[in-house]
Amino acid sequence: MTSANDLPFSACRTHLDFWLRSAQLLQENQEQWMRLCTQIAQEDIRLRQAEMAQLREAKDWNSLALLAPMAGWHNVQERMAVLQGVAQTAINSQTALYAEYRKAWEELQAGAGLPDAGQAPATPPAASTPAKPRSRRTR
Repeated sequence: MTSANDLPFSACRTHLDFWLRSAQLLQENQEQWMRLCTQIAQEDIRLRQAEMAQLREAKDWNSLALLAPMAGWHNVQERMAVLQGVAQTAINSQTALYAEYRKAWEELQAGAGLPDAGQAPATPPAASTPAKPRSRRTR
């Protein structure tokens, strides 16, 4: 049995656990985005190095002239692939973050004895029941 002094501490502890879990989820989400940004930057460096190697290998004016349009076309294709990857990562990341945050919220509700977000309280408060209107009699 919990004493009156333990109740505020347990409620505080439950809320603290929730906020710590929330901070952890946000940190994990940030780390995922940092990894994605690093991966994009590394791929961009690799592509630029490949383009510079092609410039060095150009043997005549025709091969040099073809490099610019081809590089531009490859650049457009790569950017589209990156944008699609970022969009898919954003969707997956935010969906996972929402699911984990929802789970942490449900754990908070269970630990604090709160009703589920979609569930009405078992008994409504007395003040929320509407009073019956009085009928007025006319003479």
